[in-house]
Amino acid sequence: MTEHVTKGRYLQLWAPFIARSWSDSAWNRDINRAQRAWAGEMRMWLIPGLQGEPRRWAERMGNLKFREAAVPSETFNVIDIIHVSPGGWAFPFSRAWGPQLRDDLLPLWLNAKPLTSFSSPPAVTIKVPVFGDAEEGTPVEYIEQTLDFEPGPVLPFAWADSNAQTAYAVWPPPGIGLPTPPISPETENRELPNLPSDRSSLPVYVFWDGPFGALFPMGATTDLLFEHAEMRRAHALHSEGRRREALGLVEARLSILLHDGVESTRELAWFLPSLMESRSQALADLQLGFGLRFPDRDLEELSDALAHPRFREVMDAKVQVTRVFGWEGLLWLSLRQCFDAYTHTGLCPFCGASLVGGRIGRGCRRDENPKCVKDRAATRRRKSRHSKAPSK
Repeated sequence: MTEHVTKGRYLQLWAPFIARSWSDSAWNRDINRAQRAWAGEMRMWLIPGLQGEPRRWAERMGNLKFREAAVPSETFNVIDIIHVSPGGWAFPFSRAWGPQLRDDLLPLWLNAKPLTSFSSPPAVTIKVPVFGDAEEGTPVEYIEQTLDFEPGPVLPFAWADSNAQTAYAVWPPPGIGLPTPPISPETENRELPNLPSDRSSLPVYVFWDGPFGALFPMGATTDLLFEHAEMRRAHALHSEGRRREALGLVEARLSILLHDGVESTRELAWFLPSLMESRSQALADLQLGFGLRFPDRDLEELSDALAHPRFREVMDAKVQVTRVFGWEGLLWLSLRQCFDAYTHTGLCPFCGASLVGGRIGRGCRRDENPKCVKDRAATRRRKSRHSKAPSK
């Protein structure tokens, strides 16, 4: 629900290419390093072994510059810094999901199922920046590197359904003294010296179907599965009228994944996302709202605005944004906005799917679950035929 996620605020989404547990200590230290180094870049590289101060560079992207930085780190990753307008328009954006955030991400996520799981994801080859001598004209170039991933954390099997060919995992396993519910199955697992040796187990790394395959292109470990289960639990509690408990779950996660009052610029927070929605309207707003006068022979001509002597002054003005960590952070925020907008949420009384909005006692819409709608129509037809059948 885009209007619920943004709700009049400007967001700055930090979206890592490789999903990590936000409870992982090394990853958290690297995120802190990246935040300290961030100076308006659109992409941050975390590169172990990089020496010295953060490296900064920019690539020409039409009339604009795409700014990047690399930070010395403990873990490797590349993070897109995506600014999202109140209308859900985003910059930079990926071809995989387009310039505007889908307004149905929350209901899709609440009812999503993981597609496949592996002991570790397949190796991937990406182009990584390597830094040369700026004085010789080669400050940065990209070379292909193959990333190998360690296996995910081990989850002990609780039981298996041979008919469905499905195994069910549990964390924490009984008898090891960890409190329930867990906070981070992944980090708790890694920090546990030894699991009981008599338990069947398998390292797990999960891939997702639908739009979430694009949001988590390298899959994710068990903490994202846990986040998904906790969001569903919060939604179910809210549906039962246990609003305080539901909000407690949401606020606990957002205390980690959301920072209000972060300083950004008008260019990043407003202008570039506005260009994604309508270039002509963004340029007209520049003229009307900020007094920048340039030839209006063609309001699609961005170069006229960029050449204005006051353009940089207007664009560099500081604005406050809400920083959200990871797509899971955006989904938690969406769930909280849903709870703020509706006193009650519900489950489909026919298929049990989570419904977003105040539709108590109503079923899924066709765009949410066409199978549920089709099954209900078939049931109504059967009942209608039965009621019309002559009695014997």
